Amino acid sequence: MFNNCKCDFTYAHGEVTKDNIKEIAKRLASEVNCRIQSDITYEKLGRLTFIGHSMGGLIVREALQYLEYKEKLYTFITISTPHIGYPRYMRSVLKPVALTMKSEALKCISMNDAEDKRESFIYQLSKDHEISNFEKIILIGIKEDYQAFLYSSLINATKLNSGSKISCEMEKNIMENIKNCEITRITFSYAKISHYLEKKDNRWIDAHNDIVLNRVMVRLILAVNSSIF
Repeated sequence: MFNNCKCDFTYAHGEVTKDNIKEIAKRLASEVNCRIQSDITYEKLGRLTFIGHSMGGLIVREALQYLEYKEKLYTFITISTPHIGYPRYMRSVLKPVALTMKSEALKCISMNDAEDKRESFIYQLSKDHEISNFEKIILIGIKEDYQAFLYSSLINATKLNSGSKISCEMEKNIMENIKNCEITRITFSYAKISHYLEKKDNRWIDAHNDIVLNRVMVRLILAVNSSIF
Protein backbone atom coordinates (compact mmCIF):
# COMPACT_ATOMS: atom_id res chain seq x y z
CA MET A 1 0.00 0.00 0.00
CA PHE A 2 2.93 2.34 0.71
CA ASN A 3 6.23 2.41 -1.16
CA ASN A 4 9.51 2.00 0.75
CA CYS A 5 7.61 1.01 3.85
CA LYS A 6 8.25 -2.12 5.92
CA CYS A 7 5.45 -3.20 8.23
CA ASP A 8 6.04 -5.59 11.12
CA PHE A 9 3.70 -7.21 13.61
CA THR A 10 5.15 -7.81 17.03
CA TYR A 11 4.58 -10.88 19.15
CA ALA A 12 5.63 -9.47 22.51
CA HIS A 13 2.02 -9.28 23.70
CA GLY A 14 0.54 -12.45 22.24
CA GLU A 15 -1.86 -14.04 24.71
CA VAL A 16 0.29 -13.38 27.76
CA THR A 17 -2.08 -10.99 29.53
CA LYS A 18 -1.15 -12.50 32.90
CA ASP A 19 2.07 -10.50 32.76
CA ASN A 20 1.99 -6.86 33.75
CA ILE A 21 2.33 -4.21 31.09
CA LYS A 22 5.86 -3.27 32.11
CA GLU A 23 7.10 -6.79 31.40
CA ILE A 24 5.27 -6.94 28.07
CA ALA A 25 6.69 -3.51 27.14
CA LYS A 26 10.25 -4.64 27.76
CA ARG A 27 9.71 -7.61 25.44
CA LEU A 28 8.25 -5.30 22.79
CA ALA A 29 11.22 -2.92 22.91
CA SER A 30 13.66 -5.82 22.75
CA GLU A 31 11.83 -7.32 19.78
CA VAL A 32 11.77 -4.02 17.87
CA ASN A 33 15.43 -3.30 18.61
CA CYS A 34 16.47 -6.78 17.44
CA ARG A 35 14.41 -6.60 14.25
CA ILE A 36 15.89 -3.27 13.25
CA GLN A 37 19.42 -4.46 13.97
CA SER A 38 18.97 -7.67 11.98
CA ASP A 39 16.87 -6.45 9.04
CA ILE A 40 17.73 -2.78 8.51
CA THR A 41 20.94 -0.79 8.69
CA TYR A 42 20.80 2.48 10.61
CA GLU A 43 21.53 4.45 7.42
CA LYS A 44 18.52 2.92 5.67
CA LEU A 45 16.17 3.42 8.59
CA GLY A 46 14.08 6.44 7.68
CA ARG A 47 11.54 6.84 10.44
CA LEU A 48 9.58 4.71 12.87
CA THR A 49 5.80 4.70 13.18
CA PHE A 50 3.99 2.72 15.86
CA ILE A 51 0.35 1.66 15.72
CA GLY A 52 -1.20 0.30 18.90
CA HIS A 53 -4.71 -1.01 19.42
CA SER A 54 -6.39 -1.08 22.83
CA MET A 55 -3.88 -2.13 25.50
CA GLY A 56 -1.24 -2.11 22.76
CA GLY A 57 -1.14 1.68 22.81
CA LEU A 58 -0.22 1.66 26.49
CA ILE A 59 2.38 -1.05 25.91
CA VAL A 60 4.05 1.07 23.22
CA ARG A 61 4.12 4.12 25.50
CA GLU A 62 5.74 2.10 28.28
CA ALA A 63 8.20 0.48 25.83
CA LEU A 64 9.58 3.80 24.58
CA GLN A 65 11.99 4.12 27.50
CA TYR A 66 13.71 0.89 26.44
CA LEU A 67 13.69 1.61 22.72
CA GLU A 68 16.78 2.47 20.71
CA TYR A 69 16.68 4.77 17.68
CA LYS A 70 14.43 7.29 19.44
CA GLU A 71 15.62 10.00 17.07
CA LYS A 72 13.85 8.07 14.29
CA LEU A 73 10.41 8.15 15.94
CA TYR A 74 7.86 9.84 13.70
CA THR A 75 4.19 8.94 14.18
CA PHE A 76 2.32 7.23 17.00
CA ILE A 77 -1.21 6.01 16.28
CA THR A 78 -3.45 4.58 18.96
CA ILE A 79 -6.78 2.95 18.23
CA SER A 80 -9.27 2.55 21.08
CA THR A 81 -6.58 2.85 23.75
CA PRO A 82 -7.75 3.78 27.28
CA HIS A 83 -5.04 6.41 27.81
CA ILE A 84 -6.72 8.03 30.80
CA GLY A 85 -8.41 4.99 32.27
CA TYR A 86 -12.05 4.07 32.75
CA PRO A 87 -15.04 5.62 34.52
CA ARG A 88 -15.21 4.72 38.21
CA TYR A 89 -18.11 2.28 37.75
CA MET A 90 -16.21 0.45 34.99
CA ARG A 91 -13.14 0.06 37.18
CA SER A 92 -15.34 -1.69 39.73
CA VAL A 93 -16.69 -4.01 37.04
CA LEU A 94 -13.22 -4.91 35.76
CA LYS A 95 -11.69 -5.59 39.18
CA PRO A 96 -13.25 -9.04 39.74
CA VAL A 97 -12.67 -9.92 36.08
CA ALA A 98 -8.95 -9.23 36.45
CA LEU A 99 -8.83 -11.32 39.62
CA THR A 100 -10.68 -14.22 38.00
CA MET A 101 -8.44 -14.16 34.93
CA LYS A 102 -5.35 -13.55 37.07
CA SER A 103 -4.51 -10.80 34.59
CA GLU A 104 -1.94 -8.29 35.79
CA ALA A 105 -2.34 -6.35 32.54
CA LEU A 106 -6.08 -5.94 33.06
CA LYS A 107 -5.45 -4.77 36.62
CA CYS A 108 -3.11 -2.12 35.20
CA ILE A 109 -5.45 -0.73 32.55
CA SER A 110 -8.39 -0.67 34.97
CA MET A 111 -6.28 1.16 37.60
CA ASN A 112 -6.88 -1.62 40.10
CA ASP A 113 -3.17 -2.18 40.63
CA ALA A 114 -2.89 0.41 43.42
CA GLU A 115 -5.07 1.67 46.26
CA ASP A 116 -4.04 5.24 45.52
CA LYS A 117 -5.00 5.78 41.87
CA ARG A 118 -2.18 8.29 41.51
CA GLU A 119 0.22 5.42 42.15
CA SER A 120 -1.39 3.22 39.50
CA PHE A 121 0.44 2.24 36.33
CA ILE A 122 -1.68 4.34 33.97
CA TYR A 123 -1.41 7.46 36.12
CA GLN A 124 2.36 7.14 36.42
CA LEU A 125 2.60 6.52 32.67
CA SER A 126 0.76 9.79 32.04
CA LYS A 127 3.77 11.62 33.49
CA ASP A 128 6.30 9.87 31.25
CA HIS A 129 8.11 12.18 28.82
CA GLU A 130 9.18 9.58 26.24
CA ILE A 131 6.05 10.10 24.14
CA SER A 132 7.32 13.59 23.28
CA ASN A 133 9.86 12.00 20.92
CA PHE A 134 7.15 11.56 18.28
CA GLU A 135 6.48 14.30 15.74
CA LYS A 136 2.88 13.27 15.10
CA ILE A 137 0.32 11.63 17.36
CA ILE A 138 -2.99 10.33 16.03
CA LEU A 139 -5.69 9.31 18.50
CA ILE A 140 -8.55 7.23 17.13
CA GLY A 141 -11.70 6.51 19.12
CA ILE A 142 -15.08 4.91 18.44
CA LYS A 143 -18.33 6.37 19.72
CA GLU A 144 -19.89 2.99 20.46
CA ASP A 145 -16.80 1.42 22.03
CA TYR A 146 -17.49 0.39 25.62
CA GLN A 147 -14.18 -1.40 26.12
CA ALA A 148 -12.15 1.76 25.56
CA PHE A 149 -14.38 4.77 26.04
CA LEU A 150 -14.19 7.62 23.54
CA TYR A 151 -13.01 10.24 26.05
CA SER A 152 -10.10 8.01 27.08
CA SER A 153 -9.13 7.06 23.52
CA LEU A 154 -9.04 10.74 22.52
CA ILE A 155 -7.44 11.88 25.80
CA ASN A 156 -10.28 14.31 26.34
CA ALA A 157 -11.73 14.14 29.84
CA THR A 158 -14.29 16.83 29.01
CA LYS A 159 -16.21 14.09 27.17
CA LEU A 160 -16.60 12.23 30.45
CA ASN A 161 -20.05 13.30 31.59
CA SER A 162 -19.61 12.66 35.28
CA GLY A 163 -16.18 14.25 35.33
CA SER A 164 -13.15 12.73 36.99
CA LYS A 165 -10.37 14.57 38.75
CA ILE A 166 -7.96 11.69 38.15
CA SER A 167 -8.78 11.53 34.43
CA CYS A 168 -8.40 15.30 34.09
CA GLU A 169 -5.02 15.16 35.81
CA MET A 170 -3.83 12.39 33.49
CA GLU A 171 -5.02 14.33 30.46
CA LYS A 172 -3.13 17.40 31.67
CA ASN A 173 0.04 15.34 32.24
CA ILE A 174 -0.05 13.76 28.79
CA MET A 175 -0.94 16.93 26.92
CA GLU A 176 1.90 18.77 28.61
CA ASN A 177 4.30 16.10 27.36
CA ILE A 178 3.03 16.22 23.77
CA LYS A 179 2.43 19.96 23.48
CA ASN A 180 5.09 20.21 20.75
CA CYS A 181 3.70 17.28 18.75
CA GLU A 182 1.20 17.51 15.91
CA ILE A 183 -1.94 15.97 17.43
CA THR A 184 -4.90 14.64 15.44
CA ARG A 185 -8.07 13.21 16.97
CA ILE A 186 -10.32 11.02 14.83
CA THR A 187 -13.75 9.76 15.88
CA PHE A 188 -15.43 6.85 14.11
CA SER A 189 -19.13 6.09 14.33
CA TYR A 190 -19.32 2.32 14.27
CA ALA A 191 -23.11 2.44 13.96
CA LYS A 192 -22.76 4.18 10.59
CA ILE A 193 -19.76 2.27 9.27
CA SER A 194 -21.03 -1.18 10.29
CA HIS A 195 -23.74 -1.07 7.62
CA TYR A 196 -21.00 -1.47 5.02
CA LEU A 197 -19.15 -4.32 6.75
CA GLU A 198 -19.59 -8.03 6.27
CA LYS A 199 -21.30 -10.07 8.94
CA LYS A 200 -19.38 -12.91 10.60
CA ASP A 201 -21.23 -15.88 12.06
CA ASN A 202 -24.47 -13.93 11.65
CA ARG A 203 -23.48 -11.32 14.19
CA TRP A 204 -21.46 -8.14 14.32
CA ILE A 205 -18.09 -8.25 16.01
CA ASP A 206 -18.06 -5.57 18.67
CA ALA A 207 -16.87 -2.09 17.77
CA HIS A 208 -13.70 -2.34 19.87
CA ASN A 209 -12.27 -5.29 17.93
CA ASP A 210 -13.81 -4.89 14.49
CA ILE A 211 -11.85 -1.73 13.81
CA VAL A 212 -8.66 -3.78 13.52
CA LEU A 213 -10.09 -7.16 12.49
CA ASN A 214 -11.98 -5.92 9.44
CA ARG A 215 -9.87 -5.29 6.35
CA VAL A 216 -12.13 -2.49 5.12
CA MET A 217 -11.77 -0.62 8.41
CA VAL A 218 -7.99 -1.02 8.47
CA ARG A 219 -7.58 0.22 4.90
CA LEU A 220 -9.85 3.18 5.68
CA ILE A 221 -7.71 4.16 8.68
CA LEU A 222 -4.49 3.90 6.67
CA ALA A 223 -5.95 5.83 3.73
CA VAL A 224 -7.07 8.68 6.00
CA ASN A 225 -3.59 8.82 7.53
CA SER A 226 -1.47 8.14 4.45
CA SER A 227 1.23 10.63 5.50
CA ILE A 228 2.15 8.73 8.67
CA PHE A 229 4.74 6.59 6.94
